[in-house]
Amino acid sequence: MIVRKSIKPTSWSMMLYVLKTHLARLWCSLEASLHSIELFPYNQDDRGCIFHCYEAASVDRHLFTASCAKAGIGSSQFISLVKKFEDDNVGGPPPKYQSVGLVVGVTGIVGNSLDEILPLSDTPGGPCKVYDVSRRPRPAWNIVDHPVEYIQCDVFDADETQVKLSPLIDVTHVFYVTWSPVSTDAESCERNARMLRNVLGALLPSCPNLRHVCLQTGRKYYTGPFDLFGKIPTSDPPYHEDLPRLEAPNFYYDLEDTLFEVAAKSENLTWSIHRPEIIFGFSPYNIMNMIGTLCAYASICKHEGVPMRYPRNAAMWEGYNNASDADLITEHQIWAAVDPYAKNDLGGGGQAGPHGGVAVPLHWWQPLPRDRTQRQRRRKQLRAPLLPAPAA
Repeated sequence: MIVRKSIKPTSWSMMLYVLKTHLARLWCSLEASLHSIELFPYNQDDRGCIFHCYEAASVDRHLFTASCAKAGIGSSQFISLVKKFEDDNVGGPPPKYQSVGLVVGVTGIVGNSLDEILPLSDTPGGPCKVYDVSRRPRPAWNIVDHPVEYIQCDVFDADETQVKLSPLIDVTHVFYVTWSPVSTDAESCERNARMLRNVLGALLPSCPNLRHVCLQTGRKYYTGPFDLFGKIPTSDPPYHEDLPRLEAPNFYYDLEDTLFEVAAKSENLTWSIHRPEIIFGFSPYNIMNMIGTLCAYASICKHEGVPMRYPRNAAMWEGYNNASDADLITEHQIWAAVDPYAKNDLGGGGQAGPHGGVAVPLHWWQPLPRDRTQRQRRRKQLRAPLLPAPAA
């Protein structure tokens, strides 16, 4: 992956480009898994297996599990092969890191993007050593191309968090991009604030070089919880960071207050808060992944042989939406973490702000390929040479 510098998708055309990029990525993986497309030959020797699994993962993470199965190896055997492959092919001294990042919520959309971009050599403040934290076991699509240390930990459990995170004495930056959905707003406020408090409580006493915490919240800071939409007074969009809080329970407020409280007690700890709205990105585990939902909807339409019609109402069709690319949010958070002028500030999230542009669905829905003929035509266009054809 290449870190894109100074990308500002402030128009619907850029949002369309981002949406189509992620749709194409997940659509290919869906069709490959549904139709069992055999993309690679497999050798029985270890080196052949490891090469083809690496190759499959570099094309798409969804193909990784299928590639391992084709190669006749399980996940534990594959990890052993990875170690052998790296021992045989990677030499020289261990890398020197300028920063050490802890990503809490790595299997989410932005967490996965952070996992990909932080270790890159040209990342600001990098190269960066990365610790991943998630309640789930490490997914297969995270194993190959993410050179990180994965820690399975339920951060709601204070004792487990203390045992697993306090030994990480070299952490310099925390990227907190997780949340826990529960049935009531009051319980959500208590639970999510406790999770963040457990993480910071385990790190601060043992990490003398901890410098910055990036906290990601979202649009509900301005609109309130889902069950209160339209029931409480809110500010009119476009939203901006200076708007006051709503008179309603909101776990985003509790998260921010927890961070403020902890940072006030630490002389050297700075923070930034990021409030994106809709996020376009890759994560099979995220329950609010619009890209994954659209891909599943498109696959169902294809199977049923029906047109892929816009599934919402007229108000949504003609109304403005704000969306952000997960990689762009990641780069914004990294910038806030390392730039001295971004310390102790609200990192953005207002409509047409630094995260994404404003668009109307009717602008980006129409260009999406609807049927097999259109997809084939689009593929030919993408494969066409960039140079003009020679004169006859």
